[in-house]
Amino acid sequence: MEYHKLGDTFVHPVTVLDSSGNPVNADSTPTYKIKRSGSTVATGTCTAYSGETGQYYISHDITTGNGFADGDKLQILVAAVVSSVTKAGFLVSVEVGCPTPDLDDVSVTKPTGVASTLRQMMIQSWMRFFNPSKLDRGNNTLETFDTTGNTRVTLQTATYDEENDIEQIGNAS
Repeated sequence: MEYHKLGDTFVHPVTVLDSSGNPVNADSTPTYKIKRSGSTVATGTCTAYSGETGQYYISHDITTGNGFADGDKLQILVAAVVSSVTKAGFLVSVEVGCPTPDLDDVSVTKPTGVASTLRQMMIQSWMRFFNPSKLDRGNNTLETFDTTGNTRVTLQTATYDEENDIEQIGNAS
């Protein structure tokens, strides 16, 4: 199964083979059908790769203007004529829309304490390295602040072994 977003162009290679399994040019340009729930919703003609024997590709825009919608489950079928015999078959299944959203589309609540989910952990890691933080060697603490630098988000123990140049950071609280 392939996944494509609405607005993508579906591109997929097609190889036409002779009865021995070797690539061969079709008698005429292969065609394709895009089916949804058993009904043909689009058809087209494959494009030959220049200078490649038996190598073609499908290119079709997956847009609402072409009748597609998020959640569509499509089947792509290809037909080619070789030595006056039509060969047809299933190529690939396509689902329109991502099974999971893009990471930029995932909403995240900024943690106000120790992170409890992977998304919060990612935000907290970002905050640790790119927001203000304060390492207090006298009190052996590391404080991480929000973007303003005024509100502490986490507090960790922090020890430094000068002789061996080792810094140890404890669990956040």
